[in-house]
Amino acid sequence: MASSPLDPRPVAWLVPERLQRLRQQLAPAAPLLGSACLLKPALNHWVRLELAQEVLGAPLEQAAQEQAELKQLVGESCLRWADQQWRPRLKSLYLERKAMLDRASCRLLRLSNKHLALEIYHRIRAGEASFESLATLHGEGPERLQGGLLPLQPMGSMPLGLPVVLQRLHPGELTMPQRLGAGFALVQLEQLQPACLDAATEQQLLSQELDSWVAAVVAELPAHLTSPQHSLVDP
Repeated sequence: MASSPLDPRPVAWLVPERLQRLRQQLAPAAPLLGSACLLKPALNHWVRLELAQEVLGAPLEQAAQEQAELKQLVGESCLRWADQQWRPRLKSLYLERKAMLDRASCRLLRLSNKHLALEIYHRIRAGEASFESLATLHGEGPERLQGGLLPLQPMGSMPLGLPVVLQRLHPGELTMPQRLGAGFALVQLEQLQPACLDAATEQQLLSQELDSWVAAVVAELPAHLTSPQHSLVDP
């Protein structure tokens, strides 16, 4: 199948000239980077440098002098490249991921004991104690240090399984004990902010697509450094 200009296949982007530069720049250091668990970050950085040079149409050394300036230039150039590739798909990407882009804050009390969780639920409902105080006293998650509070953040950043619970709640509503991971949890929604397709969301979507695409390219690269047919460094 022919590669789409909006979603370039990694193998199509890895033209011979790029692979030659890859071997020249990284093959000699690949064993050392691998033993230090640094090969993947190095390959990720190499791909982003290649994208930046593709956008700028010139070597990066000619475009930036200082390291901080170079880092900013690479980041901005990669986002420009992502914008060129995926802007026509932004609306559909937004609709696909909107549930995870909505922002919420809540109070969370995690417990391993279902009976204790049910007891605490009834104490909160009866007004015997606040969610905050009981979360601090009995909670088993790190959020107990903040009285169970998870501050406003994208649903995608919430603990696994929590977004599905929050999407069913109204602000102030408290759940009965819910299965969450290996234990149980009481959840009280504080605030829900639906996402909108603004400039910040567009940049977030483009960054996500870019990260996924770069990861796919990086997965292809080690073979070009370590397999017998690619192990020789070009002169």
